[in-house]
Amino acid sequence: MHIISIVLLFSSCYKCFGYYQFQAFIPNGLNVKDPCDATQIWKGVGHMGPLGSGPRNPFGEDFKLNGFKWTTDLCWKDSDQDGRYNGYELGDPWCLWTPGSKQPLYPPLSHPGICEPWDSETCQSRNGSLQCNNEMPACDGINATDVKNVTLRLPLSYVPARRVSYVCSLFSLPSDAEYHVIAALPIKDNSQILHGITVFGCDPRRQFNRTDRAYLCNGIPTTPCQEIITGYTAGVPQTCMPAEAGVRIGIKGFRQVMVAFQYYNPTRRQGYTDSSGMTLYYTPKLRRFDAGVSPLEVTHFSVPPGRESFEVVSACPGDCTVLQVASPIYIVLGMNHMHRLGRKQKIEIHRGGKLQQIVTNDTNYKVVHPHYFWYKQPIQLLPGDMLKMTCEYNSTSENDTVEWDVSWRGEMCKGLLLYYPKQSWPSHHCQNYRSVPLCEIMIDAPVFGCHFRSFISNLATTNRTLVDTVIRNCGQDKSCSPLCLRMIGKVRQDPCLQGDIYDLWKETRLVKANTQLMALYDVLTKCEEFYKGLVPDTIFSDIGTVLT
Repeated sequence: MHIISIVLLFSSCYKCFGYYQFQAFIPNGLNVKDPCDATQIWKGVGHMGPLGSGPRNPFGEDFKLNGFKWTTDLCWKDSDQDGRYNGYELGDPWCLWTPGSKQPLYPPLSHPGICEPWDSETCQSRNGSLQCNNEMPACDGINATDVKNVTLRLPLSYVPARRVSYVCSLFSLPSDAEYHVIAALPIKDNSQILHGITVFGCDPRRQFNRTDRAYLCNGIPTTPCQEIITGYTAGVPQTCMPAEAGVRIGIKGFRQVMVAFQYYNPTRRQGYTDSSGMTLYYTPKLRRFDAGVSPLEVTHFSVPPGRESFEVVSACPGDCTVLQVASPIYIVLGMNHMHRLGRKQKIEIHRGGKLQQIVTNDTNYKVVHPHYFWYKQPIQLLPGDMLKMTCEYNSTSENDTVEWDVSWRGEMCKGLLLYYPKQSWPSHHCQNYRSVPLCEIMIDAPVFGCHFRSFISNLATTNRTLVDTVIRNCGQDKSCSPLCLRMIGKVRQDPCLQGDIYDLWKETRLVKANTQLMALYDVLTKCEEFYKGLVPDTIFSDIGTVLT
């Protein structure tokens, strides 16, 4: 049971993208090398993200304070405090260059806003979440003679003049035999506005009419196409599977995929086009295991304003994994995901009530460049282990409560694990509604004392008289009288009608087919709304005592 569709794997905050016209305002603005990869250009020199995304780096802050102008003072300043002044790093060592001038420049030597060398102890403390040595394995296998590839490329299309937009397209995969996808590399046509790509596998039991035509979507794929295969973002520039595993496509695997493209167009400029895509590399030489991606997610939480530290905690408890995980699985990659208020996030494995292993631990989270944690020696998860995820937020910048939302305006608390063998954990979604693990409702395990399935079944037996009394005294056109509230107070003493699990039931209308339960829902909702502001929610469970 999933009450929330799986959303884009690599969705991210869209708040701060650099404006590329600033490249012309500084020397060599178009040629600054990426400190993590000298073969690449860091296009947003003043930002922490290589494409100009996210908060400003120290040089960007100084550039802003200087009125977005290159001056002698800014030239001689060492913004990133790595011992080299900005002009020296940008190829203007004598600070003579001005925009539009013909003053000759040296090639840029380093980045003025990223402390280098990045792997020094001093620079690591200054560069926040920048991490260049994740050591994801190189995709050397794509050059083997048995490896083929298929390109999932968007036809040249206009990108909407919207701040944030999503474009989707359906593609067919080779289905004449069994294959393993061993790598995925992005094709970035218009990197100025392309923010991410996600490939979702479609249920192989369903077949859709193929269309290469791009269409606007809301970033959430249709129900049959929700299983994440791979993706691209600044934090995960490519995917290279471990030597033991691959994603199965073909006769017994995925035969169609939905590819979702994310765009960020802060100026809402018209006329942008894009034809980006993903190339999947696959082989008929099947590896030992199938690989899968497990999302961990908590939904419908709220972050109160003005808090320097606020935690959201979720879990996939051991009584769920003991049923879902058939045999040991091996985690090779972990990734965290929050939005703009996120500061720290970690995913842990607990065994026998004790911390067994930390899978991800980002103590200085940056949404524009999240860490991914790659393990050459995979982390083992056993049946009965608990997966625990903790997200920490800083909301001192906010005046209002920030709600859970997949858009950048809200917050998220999500993690992703790449693991194998997939067959050992086929039901690999760990989702919480606030503090309620949904898997425990599925197996009727106790959640804060509530066995929800048993509660539903008992409505026709042991709870029947009390519920009928509430409906009879409060239902239809009857007002929320003291007698009605007395009855509500008694029925609300049941653990299934308290706290987050009660809110889950109200918000999602679980078990809609049960007419008696829906009648009870209508009564409780009517009377709580009727007394809103007069009777605090916290005393509803005690109201029977109050009125007797």
